[in-house]
Amino acid sequence: MRRLSLIFVISFLLIIPAYAQDGYSLPADLASITPDNAAQLTQLASVGGALPDGLAWSPDGVHLAVGTSENVRVYDVEHTDQPPTSISGSGKVAFDGEKLVNDGQLWDISTGHSLGSVPAAAPEPHYSPSGDIEVLLKESSLHLKHKDGSIRKIAIDDGYPYRDIVFSPDEQYAALILEHTSEWGTTLPIVQLWNIKTGKFISNLPQMLEYIDMVAFHADGAILVTATESDAPYGLSEDLKLWDGRTGLRIELAHYGHLPVRFSPDGRLLAFMTSDGISLWTDHELGQLLFVPYTDSEAFPLVFSPDSRTLATSGNKQILLWDVSGSQVPAAPAKTLKTEFGISNLLFSPDGSLLVSTESGKVAEIWDMKTGTRRARLQTMNYIYTVTFSPDGSLLRSDEFGGSSLSLIWDTTTGEKRLMLPRSALLNDDWSKAAYWDVDGAVRVGDTASSNITELYQIDPYLGRTGVLNSATGRGFFIGNDIRGYDLKNGDLFFQQSINTGYPWIEFNANGSYFLTGRGPIGHGGGEPAVIDLWDSANPDKAINTIKIPDGGDNRYMSLSPDGQFLSQLNTVCGDGGGGNFQLWDAQTGKPIFGMQPGGECGPYDDIFTPDGKYLMVAWDDVIVVTDMKAAVSDPQTEMGLLTASTVDTSLLYRNHIEQIALSPDGTMLAVSISGFNPDPAVTTPDPWIDIVKLSEVLNPGNYTSMPTDTTVRISNATRVTFSPNNAFVLTENGLYDAKTGNLLSAISSKTSAFSPDSKIVITAENDSVQVWDIAALIKGKKMPLTTIAMQNIQELAFNPEGTWLYIRYLGNVQLWGIPPIS
Repeated sequence: MRRLSLIFVISFLLIIPAYAQDGYSLPADLASITPDNAAQLTQLASVGGALPDGLAWSPDGVHLAVGTSENVRVYDVEHTDQPPTSISGSGKVAFDGEKLVNDGQLWDISTGHSLGSVPAAAPEPHYSPSGDIEVLLKESSLHLKHKDGSIRKIAIDDGYPYRDIVFSPDEQYAALILEHTSEWGTTLPIVQLWNIKTGKFISNLPQMLEYIDMVAFHADGAILVTATESDAPYGLSEDLKLWDGRTGLRIELAHYGHLPVRFSPDGRLLAFMTSDGISLWTDHELGQLLFVPYTDSEAFPLVFSPDSRTLATSGNKQILLWDVSGSQVPAAPAKTLKTEFGISNLLFSPDGSLLVSTESGKVAEIWDMKTGTRRARLQTMNYIYTVTFSPDGSLLRSDEFGGSSLSLIWDTTTGEKRLMLPRSALLNDDWSKAAYWDVDGAVRVGDTASSNITELYQIDPYLGRTGVLNSATGRGFFIGNDIRGYDLKNGDLFFQQSINTGYPWIEFNANGSYFLTGRGPIGHGGGEPAVIDLWDSANPDKAINTIKIPDGGDNRYMSLSPDGQFLSQLNTVCGDGGGGNFQLWDAQTGKPIFGMQPGGECGPYDDIFTPDGKYLMVAWDDVIVVTDMKAAVSDPQTEMGLLTASTVDTSLLYRNHIEQIALSPDGTMLAVSISGFNPDPAVTTPDPWIDIVKLSEVLNPGNYTSMPTDTTVRISNATRVTFSPNNAFVLTENGLYDAKTGNLLSAISSKTSAFSPDSKIVITAENDSVQVWDIAALIKGKKMPLTTIAMQNIQELAFNPEGTWLYIRYLGNVQLWGIPPIS
């Protein structure tokens, strides 16, 4: 069911809401929204419903709090026949003991009464492991306050912000983790070693790679371990380093060390992979364990048993169990367990009695450590992402890769599958229950002992989140357990498509005559194609064509030409190896026309067809790729023109790229949003800016090497732009501007906005309200909204072409607002 609410005005003062399930009828004589009547704006209708939000278990696992975008309920899962406790809140939920926390309030879960505001949380103090030293960050120094009241100050360079501190076991030394910005604009770490007792700096630890995942002392502080992630080939990366924990000097390794690195639970041993084995250390290297070649499908799992006596490794489809309880490196494994496939991960149960191996063949095997035998073989639908044991080791959770995004709960004694859940499922502390939001907007709870699943709550109506809105046709989409399209003028359902797999999305062409629906993988990977269906808005009963786009990028960034003939697909990539690419398709036939990868470091970020459909422009790094569509279709090998979009002194920018491109409604002006970066502290990086140029000059082949400067209008400190229908104004996130001169007319802020068709009104959304403005009054300096509508999480604002109603899209609803007739 869907909620379609309509509010009829039967007198000037009395408004009666009504609800219908089969559409609604808006008044035929709605007046245009003007500065004179905008204060009378009233909600006329709404399509949509609540959206799923938070779930939280009470500490005893008996109560489940369920939050939606409109309400909160608390259920007793042991007495599901009893009505829930309703809380006057919405959204995220959490427990503080037996009290519920929601929207800044504490609630009694038995009565639903507020217990007052959540006390303002003081910044949590940061202490050394023993609690004897309190760490305080004050201005440009780190204050280490000891129990005796003495304070040791460590000066920090202003250019290197503080991130964290790691103490040696005796708390005499510490590794400071600071940040600095690389020449590429990436925030990278710096590690410094300090003598805490004396307050003296010892050294910087050089030659760190880009990202630090571990900084840890070992062997009572004698060794400092740093590890970073790296995608270099096995045996070539040097992403693990050892340092003398007292002097900061590098400890040279006989072989390159790399991930994974593991510390034994008792702190005695350190193990890590090397180029030709597994290195085992106490305060010095004990030696190398036998190297076992790996198959292509295997990772490098290392794991210590909870009692620290056994180290489990893998290689060549076998698990090697090493006895590391002594002071010598064992010459051979104590046990060898043969597996069916290459091993990707190993994990001991909390008591060490079981070991699970996840393997490349969508298989997990549970091993009995006492007997060395296989206890159970678990067959999954997809490759396993992670596994987790329950606290008592009786259950195992496996989370899968792939479009299914499943979690499976297994009995570790029998190998029986207890529950099949979405990966978002939330287990209570003892794993007796698992709660989750299902795709149909219902909260269900699974019992891990009986495998029974109970429905606790169903959002009614549930349409899902709002998708794209096309104000030209008055149609909007919702994405839930299927894709649904509604005619917002009457509330009727005009389109419905099931979602079998993948991430769904929708896109209209400019006038709404065509739309596409798609589903496919998010980002790069999965090996799955994106499936795109093209539909005629006037006859959406059958898709015009289906396009399957091979894996290789984030296939959601797509645009349709104004006539619905062409589809532009962007694959956005940013990295030292170059940017991504874009592909042009014939949307009517499903055939590719051409693909392009101009090079550069980042992109593409945005694309737009000109209103007449003659040109396609794609933003890429600091250039705009201009495609003559007629030439491109007749000769796909036609060389594209490159238009440099930056006229700023590029010596100020190490890297700059175009964030957005937008055309004025009449297609005569192009707005280009640009941002950049320079890591040199001596150079001031300019704020983001917007250049507005004449489209005719952009399309002039003589300008294909530089942006025209004599006609460029620049708006500083802005990244988003919306043109008014009469092309006279532009609105950015920080103000209303004259589109011809770039002069600021009024400093109003917005996150999303819309102009009325006659360009006399601009509507903005900021934080928790919608504000309606008279543009003429703003230009005169009168910064007082005509009316304000209280509403949160606003995603889009739009007028219908006649200017008689306003669409407000937020979360799971689209509301229609207008001026009600007076009866």
